[in-house]
Amino acid sequence: MNKLPIYIFILIFALGCKEINTNDTPGNKPCDALVNGVYQYPEIPEGHDWTTEQVKEYINLPDSICECISTDGLIQSCLDYPFLSLINAVSSTTQNGYYFVESQFRGLTELEDRDDAATCLLNYYLSIDPSAYDQGWEISEIAGFAMDVLFFEVIFSQQCFLSKLKGNELINLIKSAIEKYDKRINDEVLFGERGSLFILARLMFMNNYSPFIEIYESDQSYQYLVNELELTNSSHSADEVISLSRNYLETLINNEK
Repeated sequence: MNKLPIYIFILIFALGCKEINTNDTPGNKPCDALVNGVYQYPEIPEGHDWTTEQVKEYINLPDSICECISTDGLIQSCLDYPFLSLINAVSSTTQNGYYFVESQFRGLTELEDRDDAATCLLNYYLSIDPSAYDQGWEISEIAGFAMDVLFFEVIFSQQCFLSKLKGNELINLIKSAIEKYDKRINDEVLFGERGSLFILARLMFMNNYSPFIEIYESDQSYQYLVNELELTNSSHSADEVISLSRNYLETLINNEK
């Protein structure tokens, strides 16, 4: 996979040392500052001489916000995090990129601790249409839209979230992931269909779907897909994962009858 430019990452390390005030305004409740329930990240001032840690904390989600923000608002705040794209820029694998951002940004760790995170993530995912871009957009705008969907799928594909889905929630997620894959693979402009594969492969692995376990144990490319969220034999692996996912979905639906 080609990684995104890491100019944002480099920028963080070119800093000095000045005290930064990130305290809430006296007399106001922390979440009074939310807009439609979502945290608004401050812009980094030009000409600052802050340290790396100061910049990281300045644009981090404050602890006081974590204590009062809704899970839906937290999800959107995670997606709005200015350095979320480092998931795809600072590591050799997508999973390690997630771990890096998670280590820098308390929004993701807070989301992982929420009991209702999986259900809220599912509801958000069901509302996403990866083909709903404006036909008048520039290619760069479409690419940004596609990457936003992909980053959401990387977050949702974490096992701490997927492990909490059962029954109809699991069925709805598999249906939606397959539909999103089909929409992207049939649109010559869109990309990011691998995000659906991240979710589907991990679900089948975690739920011990035997046909998938067989190819996982015999082919390292599927192990790499599940463990690192990377495709090494993209065309063959993608076709196989989607085919097995359709069969797995049918099995789950029959079991619910």
